[in-house]
Amino acid sequence: MRTYKKELVSVIVPSFNHGKYIDKTIKSVMNQTYENIELIVIDDKSSDNSIDIIKSLESDIKNRFDNYQFIFKDTNLGLTDSLNKGLYLAKGKYFTYIQSDDVMHKDKIYLSVETFKKLNEDYSFIFSDVFFIDEKDSLTYYISEGKKFDTWMKLMRYHYPWLNSKDVCHYRFLIRGNFIPAMGNFFRKRWLEKVNGWSEFLYYKDKRLKFINEDYPMWLKLSKVSKFYFLDNQLAYFRIHKKNTSTTRAKDSNIEVLYLLLNEYEYCKENGYIKDLEINLFKYLKRAKISLKEKVKILTEYNLLKDFIKWRLRKSVPKFS
Repeated sequence: MRTYKKELVSVIVPSFNHGKYIDKTIKSVMNQTYENIELIVIDDKSSDNSIDIIKSLESDIKNRFDNYQFIFKDTNLGLTDSLNKGLYLAKGKYFTYIQSDDVMHKDKIYLSVETFKKLNEDYSFIFSDVFFIDEKDSLTYYISEGKKFDTWMKLMRYHYPWLNSKDVCHYRFLIRGNFIPAMGNFFRKRWLEKVNGWSEFLYYKDKRLKFINEDYPMWLKLSKVSKFYFLDNQLAYFRIHKKNTSTTRAKDSNIEVLYLLLNEYEYCKENGYIKDLEINLFKYLKRAKISLKEKVKILTEYNLLKDFIKWRLRKSVPKFS
C-alpha cells in the first residue's frame, strides 16, 4: 500500500540507448512507495529500441502518474541538456533523476522526502549510498585493487579513508574527490534553479568542452552556496555493464575533471582549501592524457610544481609522460 504525500516529486529519466534496461528503470519509479510523483522521460535520440520500450509501457505509466511527459529529442545533445530540459518542465518541490540503465529502491523517494522534512531549507540536496547490480539485475561487486565492494560508499571509504570522519558533507571534502554516487541524488528543486541548472560546457582558458560528467560540477556548485546531507541507506542500484559512460569515456573524463579542478583553484585559494584541492588535482594531472609540456605549464602557472614532486615521491609512482 502506497503512502500518499502531498509534496510533488519530479522524476526525470534521461534515456539514451539503454533499451536493454530502461523498462527496469521506469518500473522502479512506478513501484515507489511514495505516491505523488510526476515522471518525465527524455530520450536523447536513441538509435536502439529504447523508444519502442518506453511506448510499450505508456499505458501503465499513465495509470500510475497523473502527470507524465515523454520528450524525444531529434538531435543528440547529451545528458546535461536532458537534465536542464527536465528541470524546466518539472513542477515538483523536489527533483531527482535516474539514468536509463540504473534502478531506484522502492523507498528512495519516501525516505528522501521524510529526511528533507527534518532538514532546514538551506540544505539543497541529499545523497544516499547505492548497491551494484550486473546486466541481469543481480547484486554484484565492484572490484578495485583486487578487493570486492558491494556498495558505493564502501568503495569510496577504501580509496578515501577521510570519508570515515563523522561529517564530510562540505565543499572541502568534495574537492578532494567525488565520492557522491550520481544515482543517489535527491534535490530541492529551487536550489537547482538558483544555480541555473547543469552546466553544459566546461570553459578553461581557450578550451571549451562538453561535460561528460554531469554530477561533480553540480555537487561543487551547490556545496558553495548551500548544505547537503548523506542519507546512510542504499536507495538505488548502479548497473555495471560494458557500455557504462564511466568506462567508455574515461580518457575524456580525466581531462574534463582536471580542468574543472583548475577552475576551482581561486575559490580554494581564497577559502583555504588548496591542500584539499591538491589531493584530487594531482591524481587527475597524472591520469590526464595531455602532453608533458602542458602538465609542467599547469604546475608552474599555479605554483604547484614543488608540491607535485613531493606528492609523486610520497606515492612512489613512475613519472608521467
